[in-house]
Amino acid sequence: MSPRIKPSHMKTKLNYTSLCLSLLLIFGFNIFGQITKPTPRPKPLIQPITVQLTKPKPLTQPTPALGNCFSNEEVKPDTKNLKPYYQGNDLSKIFNEIERRKKPVKDEFETTKEFLARVENEKKSPVIGNLNFTSTFTFPIKAEFKYDADEQDMAAIINFNDSISWNTFCYTDIYFSRKYKLTVKENKEFSYYSSASFKTDANSARKLKPNLQALLLTSIEGIADKYGSVLLEISPKEIWIYDISTGVVLTKEKARLPNTLDSAQAEILLAEAKALYVSGKDNEVMKILSRVIVIEPRSGEAYYLLGMIHLRHGDLDQAVSSFRTALFWENRLVGAHVALGKIYLQKGDCLQAKNYAASALAIDAENQDAVGLQRQVERCSK
Repeated sequence: MSPRIKPSHMKTKLNYTSLCLSLLLIFGFNIFGQITKPTPRPKPLIQPITVQLTKPKPLTQPTPALGNCFSNEEVKPDTKNLKPYYQGNDLSKIFNEIERRKKPVKDEFETTKEFLARVENEKKSPVIGNLNFTSTFTFPIKAEFKYDADEQDMAAIINFNDSISWNTFCYTDIYFSRKYKLTVKENKEFSYYSSASFKTDANSARKLKPNLQALLLTSIEGIADKYGSVLLEISPKEIWIYDISTGVVLTKEKARLPNTLDSAQAEILLAEAKALYVSGKDNEVMKILSRVIVIEPRSGEAYYLLGMIHLRHGDLDQAVSSFRTALFWENRLVGAHVALGKIYLQKGDCLQAKNYAASALAIDAENQDAVGLQRQVERCSK
């Protein structure tokens, strides 16, 4: 029996139905995709900024860790090189140890004999490290550094008059580091000022000066209670100047001669300088004045005479600087007031000239130079 053959119109109908189903499925999936697809977020009006973090630059003067900052050993006299950023001995620890020994406390479980023996042994034991009361201690101290280009001489001036500032960066608490200071034990053998100096050319001096540090070598005598500060009594032995960045010791000098001798020597030199100034020997005067200023940095008369030499050579700016320094140390130098007034008259600054004329007359109303300056100022202001 032969197979039945479907009519051609039925084949066409089936093909049409399949096509419709296929289109319906495709359309349905597209609609479903539109519904289920998440709506994209709108772009922000302000775009976020990308910040790139960088490491902070290191300090020019690295501060060592507190535990490794100070030395607990005695410096040898022949030392030529210290460690870079050498900070000497810890003044605060030394003071606290001396303070503790001054007020020993007896333990309830030790006898009086044992207590006294312990106190005696502590006196012989080191204060810190291997340093005891017979040792030489070292402290970086505040100093004023001045360079003399003519003599190629760099000098450190230290004021022993009151208290000596402990110049350390080991403690981040500035108040704490300034709390501890040194004071010279009442002794007429020491000058109110001391200095140390070394020779170097101007270019080297310019580079060295920011890194220069004064180091005081001293014995310890006890504790002083003055001015509300913690003061350690000392007897200075030597002053060293060193380059803090390398540790190289540039010079070593002993503590200065008695103050009375220094003052007398400064007066003799100043009198000699005045006589040479009248004779017009300015180069010799400058050399003598540099010695006077090292011996007595507060000599207003020395700076006044220095200003007069600069004025004689027409260097007004240097003259003004010297006269102002003179007045800083000795404000009643009439000559310095008058000289400054005349310089400002020459510069056409009537107001400054008037001020110096008034200050000169306030000191000495009968001074002829001051009276003459006042007359010139009156004409200048008209």
